[in-house]
Parts: sequence; C-alpha cells; structure tokens
Amino acid sequence: GQFILSMSKLVGEEFFCEVIEENNKQFKGTILAVDDSNTDLRIIRKLLSSEYKLLVTDNPNSALSQLQKDHIDLVLMDIYMNGVDGITLCERIKRNAMSNTIPIIMCSSSPTQNNVIQAIRAGAVDFLVKPFTRQKLIEKINKHLIKNNVLLNS
Repeated sequence: GQFILSMSKLVGEEFFCEVIEENNKQFKGTILAVDDSNTDLRIIRKLLSSEYKLLVTDNPNSALSQLQKDHIDLVLMDIYMNGVDGITLCERIKRNAMSNTIPIIMCSSSPTQNNVIQAIRAGAVDFLVKPFTRQKLIEKINKHLIKNNVLLNS
C-alpha cells in the first residue's frame, strides 16, 4: 500500500538521536535508524514505531556513540549519507567489539550490484531498496531479530 505523509519542517537539533517510545509498551526490539534524510527517517518512524523501540539519527557519527550507550538490536542504515557513507559506518560498527554482533540492514533508493556487494562485504546482513513497504521492512527486521534470538519465532 501507499501512504501520504504530511510533515512540518523540523529545526535541526530536535531530530538528533531522538528516542520514540511509549511507556509500558512491549516492543519487539530496539532499532537504530541512521539516514541523513529527515523525510526518510520520518517514514521509518511512521512504519516502525508501533512495534519497535526506535532511535533515529541523521548524523552517522552520532550513530557510533549511540551504539555504545544504548542496547540496540538492529541497525537500519542508508548507504548514501553526507560525511560518512553507510558502507564505511557499517565497517566501523563491525570492527568494534561492542557492536560487531548487531545485524545491519542497508538501504538505498538507487542500489547498484556493486553497492549490494560492498554492503555485504562491509558486514551488512541484508539490503533493502527504497521505497519499501511496511510489510517488507518488518519482514526483514523480524527475520534478523529471530536469527539473533531477540524475537521468538512464532
């Protein structure tokens, strides 16, 4: 299905590593979404925040510190970002002993065969093409949460 998202302009800092959660809600896991597009982060929030504890950042560098201080079950990351690209960030996450077991799903709106190969070589467990449906996104996330024993296979 398709959905229409209306949004107001955000002032820069409001979006920085914002935690979206409801109190006393049972979430399926904690996901860190890293994308330099606030529009894409809003879409991801809309698609996922009802089922997962969601942390979002539009700053690839802050993603690394977020992984050190919060318990993250999965990272959803764009390939093309300003500053540090997703492939480089993926390699950094995988080189760090504290975060190297966290599954990373890379995504891109213009994937090339080379991108996909680079992402997998860098340590990504999966690849998603934007735009994606909610069903496809949740399917891929749950697959890797089950694989990492975060979610029970029901």
